[in-house]
Amino acid sequence: MALTTIVGGSTADSYVSLIEANSYIASRPDSKNWNDNDYLERERLLRQATIDLDILRFKGNKLFQGGEGNVFGAILITSIFDVIYNGYQSLQFPRDWHEYYTGYANGGSTTTLIDTTFTELAREDNYFKYGSIYILSGTNKGEYRNITGYVTATGTFTTVAFTNAIDTTSQYLLLAPIDKYIKYAVIEQGLHLANNLELSKFQEWKNSGIIARSIGDVSIRFDVGTRSLDCVGGMIATHSYRYIQKFINRSVGMGRG
Repeated sequence: MALTTIVGGSTADSYVSLIEANSYIASRPDSKNWNDNDYLERERLLRQATIDLDILRFKGNKLFQGGEGNVFGAILITSIFDVIYNGYQSLQFPRDWHEYYTGYANGGSTTTLIDTTFTELAREDNYFKYGSIYILSGTNKGEYRNITGYVTATGTFTTVAFTNAIDTTSQYLLLAPIDKYIKYAVIEQGLHLANNLELSKFQEWKNSGIIARSIGDVSIRFDVGTRSLDCVGGMIATHSYRYIQKFINRSVGMGRG
């Protein structure tokens, strides 16, 4: 099953796409174990990496915390868009300091949304790539799509196809991409997991009650009560933590929020 990376989505399961992860890892000297896995396994690693990082406590609150959240009070819509349906994000990011915009489209197609007011923003082409657009009212109301490209000169967003062509009735909420350092942290954690799959297997054996295992000439024994492998699945890689630490709330203990 493909990763779900819709920013703020109620079904999102990764902060980074497989394309982004593969591009990041391509030049790494320690990429062999990653490359030896097929695409389905790489996606599984990125999902688990996201879970590992989401256990930490972060600064601020979820952007869509509690349904309407902090964003929707500033949005003038006739119906709360079934916002309650889409208003409970599954992941810890985006937070309430995330970059977002609302407005009405000047036009578009099934795969584009145009808002010429964006030509006034100092944003480079593709700045919003990997962000997401939610249609709050009008044509395509209730639909949301990932952004695949952006042209600043015309204020044109390219998206995964909507059901109908975007028009001037389409009121939207645009969420900028997840911060690149959060993405880097997930990828680094995914690479860490790929390089330590054998340790994870040892943990599975230990959890199942096995205290000794022989594989050919190699014997492994797990001491009763040892915690040496208890946290293998939740250990945060050094490089991953280096990227994610700027977002961590250090005034509270860490744990599941």
